[in-house]
Amino acid sequence: MTHAIPVVSIDRLVRSERPGRIDGAILGFTPESWLQLAAQVGPVFHVEELGRTCLCGADANAAAWRHPDDWSYARSTVGEVFQSQLGRDYITGSDGAVHRHQRKLLRPVFTGPALTRHVATGAEILRAGFAALAGAAQHIDLHSEMILRYTLAFNRTMVDSDADDDLIRGITRFEEALVLGGSLPPSERAAWYARPAYVALRETVLGHFRSVVKARLAGQRKGDNLDLLIAAMQPSSASELDIDELDIGELEIDELVRDAYLMQAGGAGNIASLFCNLLAVLHSEPAWLQRSRQECATFDAERFAHEGVSGFPFMRAIMLEGERRFAPTPIMPKVATRDLEFLGYRIPQGLEVLHVFGLVNFIESIYPEPMRFDPERWLGVTPKRPVAFGGGEHMCLGIDVARIYGFLSLATFLREFTIAEGELPGMIPVESQESGSPERVGYRVRIAATG
Repeated sequence: MTHAIPVVSIDRLVRSERPGRIDGAILGFTPESWLQLAAQVGPVFHVEELGRTCLCGADANAAAWRHPDDWSYARSTVGEVFQSQLGRDYITGSDGAVHRHQRKLLRPVFTGPALTRHVATGAEILRAGFAALAGAAQHIDLHSEMILRYTLAFNRTMVDSDADDDLIRGITRFEEALVLGGSLPPSERAAWYARPAYVALRETVLGHFRSVVKARLAGQRKGDNLDLLIAAMQPSSASELDIDELDIGELEIDELVRDAYLMQAGGAGNIASLFCNLLAVLHSEPAWLQRSRQECATFDAERFAHEGVSGFPFMRAIMLEGERRFAPTPIMPKVATRDLEFLGYRIPQGLEVLHVFGLVNFIESIYPEPMRFDPERWLGVTPKRPVAFGGGEHMCLGIDVARIYGFLSLATFLREFTIAEGELPGMIPVESQESGSPERVGYRVRIAATG
């Protein structure tokens, strides 16, 4: 039996008092109210004022990820944004064989030795950034500073182009404007991306990566992850990578430009949000802060590169609880590619749904007292790992980057620095001078050295 999708009012959801990631809010509403609504009306419902059908809960996650070709990410709101700004086949806005081809190419440069070989370089860039900020008389926005430092670290490791500070700042501004512009209503989105300053910045940033790619194809080598990707794309690897299926017979400059951009800029904002939220939580609980500092006192980046988090049980618990409470992207839009019977509901072809997959991180039967930040739950017998980076074929490609750099930056900071004064992370406009700007996380603090 197929059920009609119930239509509910947004009044059934409870607005968060702090709509940033610090309290786990999803679209500005509390996780508890989302779960309560799903328990009352079922895992599929349409929120009238949002104009969106939502998929919620553990059963919805399993069903939505079981058959990836039932859903299109390319035709979703997010997919259309990335296609319009970065090209039709950008990995976040692609489906099917194209998406699988891209993941097969890119996965090796986003995991394992390809990342850990650069850990010492990344740690030194982060430490130098914290040292430069320590002792400043004025409060700084640590979230923006962290995006800048992550982007600089990726520029020296993932895509080594020796970009100067102005260009690094330009890349960070472009990434934030690009990603967060997708959260604007359709009536405002086109105007956001048509702003002359944004258009000029986009041309500068993508022009930079095009120059980098052309230099590599002309023979320049830097020993970074872009070199690894180019080697994997050589025609000798075509059969192994199923390139013939896509009728790609030689290196595609546009594809490499998109991939280089992803390796350089993708995910920096999400890592910064997780870092800032965890830092704020630790500095609000002296016992946790002291325990974390004790573990990080002997932190060494080279050892971390070889041993991972095995010697840091409490810090590992902090990171896992951070993924649970502050999932970087707890929701993803996608479009049904055919008429679907989904958990007893009929979802028509072409309907865009919001898959609220991050809600499972707040289910009481899995995580007792889910609204309480509790690293102790991960010590000893641990529960199911949080769902923080999506799932199925479209799971975030940067999951290992986020975990490595999230831990690296937190351990580096706690070893030598502290928050001397500051506010809780909150939401601020991306462009404070422009009305209608989308919002991002802000964390205004003063940093001090502990030694």
